[in-house]
Amino acid sequence: MANVLKLNDDELPVLASMFSLTGPSERQIERQIDHQIEDQIERLAQTFSLRLVALTRGANGSLLYLSDKRRWSDFASRP
Repeated sequence: MANVLKLNDDELPVLASMFSLTGPSERQIERQIDHQIEDQIERLAQTFSLRLVALTRGANGSLLYLSDKRRWSDFASRP
């Protein structure tokens, strides 16, 4: 019954594989936040009726997706 998903950059490729979502490999995710990663997150949100998906990326910050507004927020990390 959850409508929020928090995952990290190691978990996204695992879920993408489990649910046949196309996109970058685990190593590529560190170097690129692009349409493939956004597509994976959007498809997860659609498939599981999620309102918010938060992807944490360690030193690369975080990426938030608010599905009802189709809005993205990319936050830099802080030391």
